[in-house]
Amino acid sequence: MSTKFPISRKYAPTWQHHIVRYAFALPFCYRKRVLDAGCQMGFGGHLASYVANHVTFADINQKYIDQSKNLHRHLCPTDYLLADFEKESPNRQWDTILAFEVIEHLSNPHVFLQGIKDHLPDGGKLVFSVPHMVENHEHKQLYDEKKIRDLISQYLTLEEFYIQDKNPISLGPLYGDLKCYVGVATKI
Repeated sequence: MSTKFPISRKYAPTWQHHIVRYAFALPFCYRKRVLDAGCQMGFGGHLASYVANHVTFADINQKYIDQSKNLHRHLCPTDYLLADFEKESPNRQWDTILAFEVIEHLSNPHVFLQGIKDHLPDGGKLVFSVPHMVENHEHKQLYDEKKIRDLISQYLTLEEFYIQDKNPISLGPLYGDLKCYVGVATKI
């Protein structure tokens, strides 16, 4: 008997590194209201649903919202938002906002980050990642360490900052020598 896993058809060499980032974020999701901004197919929000009280899946693409609804059985209450973070922020509040590989896709990340600041309670967390200087037709901004630190610090207090540049098991370099910045920022 063969089991089909729909996510495997979408496998990319960087997929496991995304999973590691979501696993890193789980303690910040524990018993929290979580927004998975830029959720794509929803695998990260699904992981968060193991520990969160509620997960909101948000993306600019309706196809991704539909896939995240259909691919996973979530373990906590969920809802779904079609959202263009460059234009507005959903008028809701979350305890933790996950934004992995989102900020570099925005022409004006200030609108997104101001929305995050407005929709986090004091003590709320933004857990984010951006790749280091990856040129891509979908990336509207390139970030080095100083630029992403400075940007986040304009809106929130950057409490943790890491460079993900190793494979989590072999400790060899990430795919194609990719390097990503991963951080945790708090609204104070």
